[in-house]
Amino acid sequence: QQQRQLRQHQQQQHARVYSGTIKSFNEDRGWGFITCAEVEREYTCDTFLTKPEFEKSGCRKGDVVQFNLCLDTQGRPQAQHVRAGTRGELATRASSSHSCELSQSSYKGKVKSYSQEKGFGFIACQRIMEVYKCDAFLSRSECDRSGCVTGDAVEFLVHRDRRGRPQAYNLRCVREANSGLLDDPLDEEDDRASMDD
Repeated sequence: QQQRQLRQHQQQQHARVYSGTIKSFNEDRGWGFITCAEVEREYTCDTFLTKPEFEKSGCRKGDVVQFNLCLDTQGRPQAQHVRAGTRGELATRASSSHSCELSQSSYKGKVKSYSQEKGFGFIACQRIMEVYKCDAFLSRSECDRSGCVTGDAVEFLVHRDRRGRPQAYNLRCVREANSGLLDDPLDEEDDRASMDD
């Protein structure tokens, strides 16, 4: 059943067209990455770009591209059928995505923990805990982009990962550091345990 669902998900992703920018490509290693907001929200990482796809597209680092997606054996996103795109397409997708984000409910919480070494952390939020029975996952890219650190009060949107767990995106710090965003004080032992899970 799980394998069938995975195949169906891969087929849906394969048919979908994404727009992004070639972030990097290492000629010696033969691979690189495409940055794409849509992919990053769903998988919390950039899209892997192979040498054959890079060479076939005729594109270079910094170029806007369109591509389809497949998942590798570990469920990570990999670009297929890469071709040149335009800045207009990228802007249109970003605008559409932003409109969709604005229509969603935003959450407020506090950065409970973040590990530079592991590259992830968690946001404590009462509403998230009530619905999902866990803290919201905080990716390295969101933490770096927002500039937030452990203890900061934040506002964010949420999407669910492949396992249905909440992940924060569009994270931003808010001024009210003591605004009562959390009903319970942070527990340092719980914090360390969460990071080890």
